[in-house]
Amino acid sequence: MGELKVQELRAAEDVEAFWKSVRSVPRRTGGRTHKQMERYYVALYLMRFAENGLLAYPLRLKEEESQAGQLPDFMITWPSGESTGLEVTRAAETKVQAAITRLEKQCPDGAILMPNLRGYGGDELEGAFCALVRGIVEKKVQEKLPKYNVSQCDLLVHDETSMGAGDRRKTLQILEPWARELKQREPKLGKLSIVASLDVLYDVGGESRVFGYVNWTAPDEAESPAGETFSERVEYAGEVAAARAVQSLKKSGIPVYLTDSKERLVKEMPDGRRFEVRIDNDGREVLVRELSRA
Repeated sequence: MGELKVQELRAAEDVEAFWKSVRSVPRRTGGRTHKQMERYYVALYLMRFAENGLLAYPLRLKEEESQAGQLPDFMITWPSGESTGLEVTRAAETKVQAAITRLEKQCPDGAILMPNLRGYGGDELEGAFCALVRGIVEKKVQEKLPKYNVSQCDLLVHDETSMGAGDRRKTLQILEPWARELKQREPKLGKLSIVASLDVLYDVGGESRVFGYVNWTAPDEAESPAGETFSERVEYAGEVAAARAVQSLKKSGIPVYLTDSKERLVKEMPDGRRFEVRIDNDGREVLVRELSRA
């Protein structure tokens, strides 16, 4: 999709069409742009709104390109004529993102599967994730929000961390007191929401709700409000989970396994060497041949 500029959304079907038009995003090494990722998360966010009866129509979504940094990433104009800014920001560790980009260049034709080797006990994972989110949001609120020529700006944080958001409800509980205090300090800050994989942690410190992409309590073939069946949603969620597995990358020195375009099982070594391997019936890994470096 090219320039978004303005999106007129008159019904839930328009929100669904918007989501489907932007959700196929290229890999980092395939020419993916920052704006494409922003549109992806905004569309997912708005679809969660639509499915939970939180949107009033018609509404207008405008992508901003303020050179002076006076406007957030998007402006939403509601049926009342009032407008709200929407700023999109990423929660990620810089070193992990650099490693993922390197691996995607090395393995352009396969999915990279990396286990998260660090063990977390109790609420440690959620605590680590929340600490990272707090730092990123505080920086954004201090440095960006005061410059925006809007009366209110919502903030949408999308998770690209190596650890993930963990238990969504635990994460909400940890963040709620801090988010309430932050909103009292910064009246220009509206809703603070987090996209964790395909789920949305909506309005942290406000309504504080979890909107799941897949409703596991109703696994039937009835269509969702977005026009997708349960099985279609599960299939897409699985594809996203596989793609996001690279975000569990750790500098552990262990090999990466992937399936290439020829359906070969490929073992990628830390030094860049690649081998075709197979797994015997007894579970042993057998070297077939060394492959050229990607």
